Amino acid sequence: MREPACVGALIRDDRGRVFVQRRSATRRVLPGIWDIVGGHIEAGETIEATLAREIHEDLAAPRLEADKHDAYAWVGRDTLDLMMEGRTDGDRRLRDIVAAAIDAQPLT
Repeated sequence: MREPACVGALIRDDRGRVFVQRRSATRRVLPGIWDIVGGHIEAGETIEATLAREIHEDLAAPRLEADKHDAYAWVGRDTLDLMMEGRTDGDRRLRDIVAAAIDAQPLT
């Protein structure tokens, strides 16, 4: 069976930091790992609609859904190692993506 398609968003504040959330320890996939805002595309939903829904769900307060996330943070260049906490596989891909977003020039 094929996994549902997912989307992710890199949300930066005016200081260039990226918003991340730690996946709850009870999550089936990657428990306790820091992650960007995102989620599965629901049936009949466009990529854009999924991104809008996920951003609204995760950034409206921001509030944490206990069954999904147990912490959030704004990661900057000085706190980038947070993205590797809990990773036992050494996979740096998401850390490197967040680093690139931190270093990117603001969109105008």
